Amino acid sequence: MKSLLISILLLVPFLLTAQQPVPCDSLLERLAEPVLTGDVYEIPMVTGESQYFSDEWLKGSVTLSNGLTLNDQHFKYNGYIDQLLWINKNYLQIKLDKKPILSFTLRDKDHPDKYYYFEKLLLPGNSGTDSAACYAQILYDDKFSLLVRRKVIRNGTEQWKAGRVILDNFEKKNIYYFREGNRISKGTDKIRKKYILDILQGFLPETTPELWTDKRFRIKTEEELTALTEWLNRTQNW
Repeated sequence: MKSLLISILLLVPFLLTAQQPVPCDSLLERLAEPVLTGDVYEIPMVTGESQYFSDEWLKGSVTLSNGLTLNDQHFKYNGYIDQLLWINKNYLQIKLDKKPILSFTLRDKDHPDKYYYFEKLLLPGNSGTDSAACYAQILYDDKFSLLVRRKVIRNGTEQWKAGRVILDNFEKKNIYYFREGNRISKGTDKIRKKYILDILQGFLPETTPELWTDKRFRIKTEEELTALTEWLNRTQNW
């Protein structure tokens, strides 16, 4: 009888704990919080062009594959590794896992009302084949859209400090694509009328004929290519 009483007394604290209310709302909120995963980024020694879309940390947001969005964080996009870097609460640079990030937005530091929007898309190579999942900036978004991959390539090495240190050299290379619905054109890194028209002839064979001959269509800059995309949206029957 005495041992039974002792056993009951030992169970009392557990029974009282089990009757405590569980903060379900708080628990659900924590479970629903966006979680970013990745590895600590070891900053390489480089020379020449920067690997980054912006060398400064820009405030922005990310949208994850589970539908959640994380806002008001600081990021850098690295075009060489095609990954997003993040400053966590411990001020460590984290190379974020690419798989769960569907898109991200960066805000211009000098113009707070200006944003840069990137999506993870299957982008074809210059031949139109060999698609790969890459981040692309959306320069113009409509029924007919203009995309650009801000790619960085390694183009050699450079000896530094009397040849004791060898650094990588990098070069920025923008590759432009058109998108219509779920279709994405082959890409080009040359903003010249003949290259753009070559893409459009294969991608939009019924484009207004005047585009091919009208000398008003000067295409040598990213701004002019964006203006052409806007014109196509206004003049074509989509």
